Amino acid sequence: WKTSGGTIVSALPGTFPPNEETYTAQWKLDNLVKNADFAKLTSDTSPLKDYWTDEKRPASWNTWVDKTQGDAHDGITFKTVEKTFTIATGATELKKGGIQQPITLETGVHYTLSVTVKLTNASGGTPKGGCEVKFCDKTEIKYGGTHTIPFDVIGTASAKLELLAKGLQNKKVEFSAITLTKK
Repeated sequence: WKTSGGTIVSALPGTFPPNEETYTAQWKLDNLVKNADFAKLTSDTSPLKDYWTDEKRPASWNTWVDKTQGDAHDGITFKTVEKTFTIATGATELKKGGIQQPITLETGVHYTLSVTVKLTNASGGTPKGGCEVKFCDKTEIKYGGTHTIPFDVIGTASAKLELLAKGLQNKKVEFSAITLTKK
């Protein structure tokens, strides 16, 4: 924030001063997708290549599946459509896996990340599958429906974003509208 006198402060005061003062936000929008664009694909040479449409994954993202699940993942698909990443599966359960993207952040700088997720359950009742989004030292878990997940973090040198399925079975998870705002 910039005060009317031109001083930069990292946060608004808990109590505004009695004299007249104006605080102007100094936010800079940086869309995370521009440096990790789902539309830019590359050949996946990993054991997960068969899960991707045409064996191509987002160029700067790493795909992974929990190795404790063994090699049987028939029916699981990872897809990219423009700026949406989708994990879907048939009868096979994907206990944990997804994609991760290292992100360069300025240490000590305040960031806000927003991710929209849509979870489709196979049938009614209690959802047995969901998603997990991890960013810096924070984790958010969601089950069923559409959610916008906000993260408010202080930048660290080794930050990464992970978009994960969690107990996915006969379900679909779509991640989209990924934006990172630097304050």
